[in-house]
Amino acid sequence: MNTATIYFSDKSTIVVKEGDSIIPIVQTVISDNVFSSMGESVEIYNHVNNGLIPALLDAFYLCKFFYINSSDSPVYGTACIVKIENN
Repeated sequence: MNTATIYFSDKSTIVVKEGDSIIPIVQTVISDNVFSSMGESVEIYNHVNNGLIPALLDAFYLCKFFYINSSDSPVYGTACIVKIENN
């Protein structure tokens, strides 16, 4: 199964695999109330030439924060990502 490593500015890493889901945390506005909400999940797929990176970027362009799979902890910040590497 294809995997990718995401590197963060605090030197931590996470490994994601094909079939995992990125769940964006998005801003929602209802009746002038602004709050965070779970967005529609993005399944990580394998691109024939570029591995998992295109799917990850599709997900990260949608949000500032995200979960992996159905876990609601920890929440990761996209602004802290310094590198993504196919394994």
